[in-house]
Amino acid sequence: MGACVLCEQQITNPICPERLESQMKTWLVETRPELIELLEEESKVFMPCNDSDDVCIITRARMNVCIYCYTEHIFNWLRSLKVDKIVMQEFMQYFDFDLGRKGYYEHAETLGFVL
Repeated sequence: MGACVLCEQQITNPICPERLESQMKTWLVETRPELIELLEEESKVFMPCNDSDDVCIITRARMNVCIYCYTEHIFNWLRSLKVDKIVMQEFMQYFDFDLGRKGYYEHAETLGFVL
């Protein structure tokens, strides 16, 4: 696996942002369906041009952004929308890929978004 084009760290969990976006949309159907279209738009803006040879282990789609960078971006985007605390807690429960607990997890914990 190559490096993420955003953080330049080695991609060690090769799940493409598109697959994660699909899972997020499934979750939003239950919690905030009005955000689904906005999530799609935000994801398009975020995802850089992809010329990588690395592929997602689920969809086989080409990928060059790690799931940490994608989920951090969506975490910050949801915060900018000022969604309620329950939505943020659920996001952290389902989509926390800050495995080192040194990035957006610390911020989420400080704000009470970690259960």
